[in-house]
Amino acid sequence: SVPQLDFEALYASHDADEVVMTMDGEDVTWEEYFYWLYYSGVQVNNYINQMAANMSAYGMNVTWDDAADDTGISFKDYVVQLAEENIRQIHSIKKFSAENDVTLTEDNLKAIEEQRKTDMVNLCGEEVSDEEFAEFLKSTYYLPIKVYDDKLPLPELLFQALRREWREAERREGGGLSEGQRIYECHAHPVHDRRPQHRRGA
Repeated sequence: SVPQLDFEALYASHDADEVVMTMDGEDVTWEEYFYWLYYSGVQVNNYINQMAANMSAYGMNVTWDDAADDTGISFKDYVVQLAEENIRQIHSIKKFSAENDVTLTEDNLKAIEEQRKTDMVNLCGEEVSDEEFAEFLKSTYYLPIKVYDDKLPLPELLFQALRREWREAERREGGGLSEGQRIYECHAHPVHDRRPQHRRGA
């Protein structure tokens, strides 16, 4: 069987507010970094557990030091890579939006607030307070409320940023959008589950 990751011990190895990296000029604290490490670690852990179950029939085993893909990166290093890619994506979208005046409409903001309320009710019940919701996210998913709130508007910010880039490209080149871009422009919003994932200990 695959040795299970001790997330509790790993989280306790640093102070929550310790700055562990900088991304686009912003400090990333251990609690933010660890959430994405946990998020990625659970996904990869589930994958290699399934691999181990399939390979055990042939007397083979899987470890965290085994190669995750053809590049030779180990599973444990792949978890770190995934976590840092997620952090980079969030901070890059936030930075681009701030620098290019990408804003959300009132309807966008209302939809985000409704999503937050829905999450609160679905996860904690009707009478939950903001403080109780924040504590639930942290204790259940290692998810700081700031990271949760940063995640909520990301799909719409990304959509607005891409739409602006397409329009700028159209003006520069004097041509129309490609058919694929038009379909995205008219119908698509980035689809991604904004809800917390991977309950601690699950």
